[in-house]
Amino acid sequence: MAQQAQPYPSSYDPVQRSAWLTLLLFFALFCAVIALGGYFGWRSYTSAMIPVEDTLLLRYAPTGVLIKEPNLAAPQDIPLPEERPIGCQDDAPRYCVNFFEGQRLVGQRGAGYGPVSALILAD
Repeated sequence: MAQQAQPYPSSYDPVQRSAWLTLLLFFALFCAVIALGGYFGWRSYTSAMIPVEDTLLLRYAPTGVLIKEPNLAAPQDIPLPEERPIGCQDDAPRYCVNFFEGQRLVGQRGAGYGPVSALILAD
């Protein structure tokens, strides 16, 4: 008579079950740590910039620098303000305008060599 294979004794079932539960529990914990790390990392990345107001744009040379507005396709010449913004010194260049979030400075060809513009950030 052929001997039949004996199934594992019943004492192995709780050990195997607890091993699987432990494995699944730590995998779920690992996934939660990765998800929370991703969430807080993205939150930190998107909220890292603090808007700064009262930034001034000084243009020294009459040519060479254009300002690109966020809603316009082509850069425009810097307009001459009617009155000097607060924060411009008396000895500042003729072009001293407020610079807002979203605007960009674009340099032209033929601007020459040397400083053509500067940004003064608020303290």
